Amino acid sequence: MLTHLASLHPLCYKDATEKEERQQVMLEEMKAIKKNGTWEMTDLPEGKNAIGLKSAFMTNFSVDGSIQKHKA
Repeated sequence: MLTHLASLHPLCYKDATEKEERQQVMLEEMKAIKKNGTWEMTDLPEGKNAIGLKSAFMTNFSVDGSIQKHKA
């Protein structure tokens, strides 16, 4: 069962983008971020470093064990 669950939760961006369902979820998340004005692109001040970014990918299941939806 753990192997099965591990395959449903990608560990890196490359794995996440291999499935079209996950690509769609990522696009929807980016649209929501833009719509909500969560952040904006800007130039980095000289001598400053950008912070890292992590994405979490999850799969929600129905009671019967089938996939309900993918989340990012």
